Order: sequence, then structure tokens, then C-alpha cells
Amino acid sequence: NLDEAVVNKILMPSLKEDYALSSYETTEWKKKALIDALKGPAEEMRIALSFADSADYSTYDRNLNLGQDDNGEEIDLEITINKDQLIDAVGEQYKKAVGICKKLLERNGLTGKDLSSLILVGGPTYSPIIRDMLKAEITANVDTSINPMTAVARGAALYASTIDANINEAEIKKKQSRKLCFCKLVIWACPFPRKPSLWTQ
Repeated sequence: NLDEAVVNKILMPSLKEDYALSSYETTEWKKKALIDALKGPAEEMRIALSFADSADYSTYDRNLNLGQDDNGEEIDLEITINKDQLIDAVGEQYKKAVGICKKLLERNGLTGKDLSSLILVGGPTYSPIIRDMLKAEITANVDTSINPMTAVARGAALYASTIDANINEAEIKKKQSRKLCFCKLVIWACPFPRKPSLWTQ
């Protein structure tokens, strides 16, 4: 988790310099509550660093309650981080993502040189960190012309435009059934850790 990495490697160490947080290290529920509360600021700064060299955050400007430290003092976060700090915090996660891309190419008998373009999908790919890694380790043909947030929807719309409109209801249900089975296989074959809670909601 990118935001949790930012919390653990940047935000928590910063707070420990200013506040007495020993109980947050020894009491699991307190530690989890503080980490969860800090994920919002972590995400906000991580996204900001996709478009700037540094990012600021202050709880004084926002309605965010981080609780009290062991001395009863209100915990406030006021911090500025830069891209180098972000790379140190999330670099390993990005390396894993690039590694998965490489394995996928190898599995299909391909290399980065075989790709005419690499289309980015999802908000985290706005980050220049992952883009630079992909260019260096996969292919220089990283396509940034398509909005990563709408790439999947655009692809689905393009695919839908190729489907014959004269399909009866039974055929649609048949196709949907096949699609659901395929999606399920993809989910369970996914190299990322499973989250059982997702399947029970």
C-alpha cells in the first residue's frame, strides 16, 4: 500500500520527533487508528508530488483529529516532503509493480522492445517515479496521452462499439456468464495478496 508506506516511513517518524507516542507502538488498536487517520494526508501529498517537487500538509488547515499523545497533548501534523523522500518511501512498491510487468511480458514471450506503446492505467501511474521506472526498465514508449483514470472505460467503450447490436437477450446472458467466470479466474490468479473482506461485502 503506497499510502501506508508514506505513513510508516515519513509521517510517523516525523510525529515521533515531536510527540510521546510510546503507547501507539505497544497498543495495536491505537497504532492502527493513527495509521488509518494519516493515510488521507499521505495520499494527498503523494498525489501532489505527481505534479510538484514538494508537498505541504497541516492539520491546522483541515478538520483532522489525530488524537492525543501519551502526555495528553493534541497531535498535529505539519510537514513538507519532497520527491526524494517519496521515492525512498514507495520505491520498493513501484519496483514490485515493474517486476510484475516484466514477468507478464516473459510469460507471453515478449520484451519491452516488442511494445509499440505502453498505456498507463490508474491514478498511481500519474507519478513521474513509476513512469521513469517503466521507461528505464520496460520501454521508452510509455504513452501518457490517455487519461489513466478513464483508460479502462474508454477501452470498454471501444470494445462495446465492435459488438453486433443484434444479439438476443439469451445470448447476452450467455456472454455475461462467460465474462463473470473469466473475471473470477483473473481475480484468483492475481499476483497481489488476496483480501478476503472484499469478497464478503
